[in-house]
Amino acid sequence: MGRNMSLVVACGQTDVGKTRSNNEDCFKVLVGKEAPKSIDALMVVADGMGGHAAGEVASAMTVDGMVRHLTIRALEATTPGEDYSHLLGQILIEVNREVRLAGRNPERRGMGTTCTAAVLKDNQVHVAHVGDSRGYILRGGRLVQITKDHSWVAQQVEEGNLTPEQADNHPYRNVVTRAIGIDENVKIDTLVKSVATGDRVMLCSDGLNSVVGNSEIEATLKSGDVKSACESLIALANANGGPDNITVTVAETVSLD
Repeated sequence: MGRNMSLVVACGQTDVGKTRSNNEDCFKVLVGKEAPKSIDALMVVADGMGGHAAGEVASAMTVDGMVRHLTIRALEATTPGEDYSHLLGQILIEVNREVRLAGRNPERRGMGTTCTAAVLKDNQVHVAHVGDSRGYILRGGRLVQITKDHSWVAQQVEEGNLTPEQADNHPYRNVVTRAIGIDENVKIDTLVKSVATGDRVMLCSDGLNSVVGNSEIEATLKSGDVKSACESLIALANANGGPDNITVTVAETVSLD
């Protein structure tokens, strides 16, 4: 039997939101021929911190660094079944050094960023992640979060000190426990998940999930094409106050048969 042919389509969008004066989020979506060699799509979302120019520099450096290093490394990665999550994790460690070095500039002291990066290849999604930007898979109309927030409130929920509802409204809910550019050594979470035809992979900054509930994200993500899904999700976050920058990237595997 012949192999079913499939294609990855992807889109990303960012918005400053309703209350911030500048956008410290940064993203990149590369798909098809634009993607690094041998992969179907690359998605990266980074949410900078450190105020104004510093946060913007950290997130942009991280996204650009991920793309630059992966493009070089993908030329060397010819092994079938390559674990790109491990490769993305190694690259994030290198990017952490670069951002931390740039943060020695007094004007950028203390800058950092979250980063969630995903490679789609051969019906798998490979993810490397640090911070509280999230990765999700929508399968069969059901939304599943595949990353774990590296945040103070997530840690408290895991230890049983807060309920998820209390965490959602806690004054420390924006405090991350891991980030790129802050510490010399950063721990990166990596994972690999299977992706079936029709599944959607979404990466987002917390400007979306902090104000839009999972049920709303789920309902919106399963309607329209990937571009309209991004637009609708950002519109939802803004309709709910848009207190933060909002970034959404969505990829879908579609059948060509």
